[in-house]
Amino acid sequence: DRWMLLAVIALCIFGTVMVFSASYYDAIHSNGTPYYYLIRQLMWLGVGTIGMIFFAATDYHFWAKLWPIIYLVGLFLLVAVLVPGVGTEVNGATRWIYIGPIAIMPGEWAKAGLIFFMTGYYSMNPKSVTTFKKGILPVVFAGGVYALLILIQPNMSTAATVIFIAAGIMIAAGAKLLHLFILAIAGAAVGAALVMTSDYRRARYLSFIDP
Repeated sequence: DRWMLLAVIALCIFGTVMVFSASYYDAIHSNGTPYYYLIRQLMWLGVGTIGMIFFAATDYHFWAKLWPIIYLVGLFLLVAVLVPGVGTEVNGATRWIYIGPIAIMPGEWAKAGLIFFMTGYYSMNPKSVTTFKKGILPVVFAGGVYALLILIQPNMSTAATVIFIAAGIMIAAGAKLLHLFILAIAGAAVGAALVMTSDYRRARYLSFIDP
């Protein structure tokens, strides 16, 4: 998909420019060179490009067989990051697992894990998406478990992203509008309750909407 590839390239270029712009003076102060974070960004961009080529060259049927395992790995990482001594707390949030110099963010794995779970599940039961019991509830439960564990970190923005990913896949798979409407109302109510019952989440929300 050339348009998809172009979109990815454009986002990577824009993101790299933003990283350099935002880190320029801090890099000079902390590392003596303005290019410290830019070089790191370009290095990981290279790693990501190699990974993209690898996944693009791999027959997707291979990954279709692994969707339950990939989901369970994501679940394991989300639980592990909450275990004292395993996850690392930074600024009051425990979102990272450090293995030497490499930092793993389980919330990011969860995004991919949910995509694999939902696409794998719907590929096995393509017509189930039109039924609430077999097509909606299982994937809502799977995504909800991920979102709940991410909220505990706390990381509301990533949890919300996981929910939006689930909604997007259900729409693409052909879920009924009535079912989507019910989920949207329920999700909005839960989101509002989460924001109103937490000073941290309320502060994040107010910061987001502040013009």
